[in-house]
Amino acid sequence: MGAGGAIVACTLSATPILGDFDDSGCFLCDAGLTGDAPAALTAQQAAADSAMAYCTQLAKCSQITIGEDYGSLSVCVSRRTTENLNGIAAPGTGTTPETTEACALSYATLSCADFLNDIVTPACRPQVGTGANGAPCAFSGQCQSAFCQVASNSVCGTCQPEPASGSSCALYKCPAGLHCALAQWSLDSGRKQ
Repeated sequence: MGAGGAIVACTLSATPILGDFDDSGCFLCDAGLTGDAPAALTAQQAAADSAMAYCTQLAKCSQITIGEDYGSLSVCVSRRTTENLNGIAAPGTGTTPETTEACALSYATLSCADFLNDIVTPACRPQVGTGANGAPCAFSGQCQSAFCQVASNSVCGTCQPEPASGSSCALYKCPAGLHCALAQWSLDSGRKQ
């Protein structure tokens, strides 16, 4: 919640999380990563490439945001690399090093306005995973619906149908491509009116 505004609805973003998973596919902090990467492109390389592309774009578009959210470019890259590795290693995920790398390459195509308003390229949309609705998840790529519904201030959720623009985000994080708009933000574009 910001600027004293009330949360209104999900509209044109998702913020992934950091850590690792237990046997149910849920998130755990400080646990070891698992998962094998293809020989041609490793998970580590794809995760690092995606993190660098995202953080470089964020630094280019908003020094204030990178400072407030991460403190520095290097911290952003480190955290996002871990986040990306976890997304690739998550149980039942459709996310691969190749899809992560494709997303990384697409960041440079976004204008700063689109990037800062959480517009995602097709390459960065969540991949389809194996989790049926109701299955535990931490990343949308674990779900057949490509949406993991995670309560605000939580790291684990359940696979659910993706909500439409205008759906309430008072209790849950929004899916990729949508962000939770405040009263002073437009529900259509996510930009201030």
